[in-house]
Parts: sequence; C-alpha cells; structure tokens
Amino acid sequence: MITSQESLGDDHALVSGILVAWKDAARQLADPTHAFETARREMLTLATQLRDLLLGHLDLEDEVILPLFFDHYTDESWTALNKQAITVLPKTGLSFSIPWNVEALRPEDRPALLREAPVVLRIIYRLYGSRFRRLTATAFAGVRSLTVAITSAQGMTPS
Repeated sequence: MITSQESLGDDHALVSGILVAWKDAARQLADPTHAFETARREMLTLATQLRDLLLGHLDLEDEVILPLFFDHYTDESWTALNKQAITVLPKTGLSFSIPWNVEALRPEDRPALLREAPVVLRIIYRLYGSRFRRLTATAFAGVRSLTVAITSAQGMTPS
C-alpha cells in the first residue's frame, strides 16, 4: 500500500515495468506457437498487479495531489491548463485510447464523463467507440475468465 507522496514516482516506474512485461506477454498470447494457458496466466497476473497498484496509487493521488489543484488553480487557470494539455496530447492512437478510457468506466459513469469531456473527445468516442468494442470483443473472445477475475476482484459484475 502506498503511504507517502514520494512513492507516487516509484509507482510510475513500477507501472512502466508492468507495461513492458505486458507487451511481451501480449505477443506470447497472440502467438499460436506459445502455450495459450501459460500466456493467459501471465496476462492475468500482470493485469492483477497493475489493477492493485493503480487502485492504491489513484486513491493516494485523490487524497494528496487532487487537493493541490483546488488550492493552486482558479477555474480560469484550470480551464487554460486543460486546453493547453489537449493541444499537446499526442494524436496517434486516440481512436483507441479514448474509447478504451471511456469503456473502462462503469456504464453508469460514462454519461457524466462524456458530458464534461471536450467536444473533440466526445466526437472521437462516437466515431470509434463501436469499432473499439467490436475489436476488443473479437480479441478477447473466449477469455471471459480474465474479465470475470478482474471485475470480481473489484466487486463489479462483468459485462
């Protein structure tokens, strides 16, 4: 469990390590010459590690970092910072990353996010959301146990 603000940077390094391992594990999962069950177990282990790390990390950010924004930004300066962040956001991969982020939310939380999101992000989600859902349904066909394991651990019902 994260206990200090300084550990946030350590967590970022751990996430990077998990994502590097994730890339290799995903390759093995897609490789028909590699044992599927072994690759699936590795992906499930990595997904669980990432979930556990991020849940604690995000809780700490909410408790420690988020209040700093309220203390140091006015509505106007926050809006300006948000606009600037959007202009420097890498454009490559948005057709995947935006639907991925929206679909990662609980269904009941998605409308609020989309109401608050900048217009361009809502448009990208509307254009690519159904394609994203089709691709992920195809990619994870028959791997329901991964969804069940992750969502059950979070107290959620798999969709």
